[in-house]
Amino acid sequence: MDTEAQHIKYLIIVTAMLCAVIIGYSAFYVPDAKMSEVIVKTDTDAAPPASGEEYTPAQPDWSTGGASHSTDVLSSRSTTAGASFGEAAGTAKRKVNINTAGENELASSLDGVGEVLAGRIVEYREKNGKFKSIEDIKKVSGMGDKKFENIKDNITVG
Repeated sequence: MDTEAQHIKYLIIVTAMLCAVIIGYSAFYVPDAKMSEVIVKTDTDAAPPASGEEYTPAQPDWSTGGASHSTDVLSSRSTTAGASFGEAAGTAKRKVNINTAGENELASSLDGVGEVLAGRIVEYREKNGKFKSIEDIKKVSGMGDKKFENIKDNITVG
């Protein structure tokens, strides 16, 4: 056998071995994450709320410049198969108390509520007192029936 043919044979063998290593790595060492089993937990000191319970976040520690001692943590928990990520992560969409939330929390937590509308909500609350029901938020200028329908499941007055 001549030298060139022998080199080609070795190249083919080395290439096949390299492919086998890559395939083996992909098959055995890459984790299989299922989105329906991932829960985003933002408060590491508190236990996750039981089903149907409202989540109350930790208050900022102003002595450290407003930083709370919580970090984003991903934990795995078995949930209903086929649920969307938002439904599976029960803490991802917590209810916002419209009687106590500030402009930043309202704007960042409620879909369709920007900084301007959040400011109007806080201004209305300061002038007229606390909201007695979640439907009272429709009295705020700019809060129509459509926006209310989008946020009603994410707000509370309690």
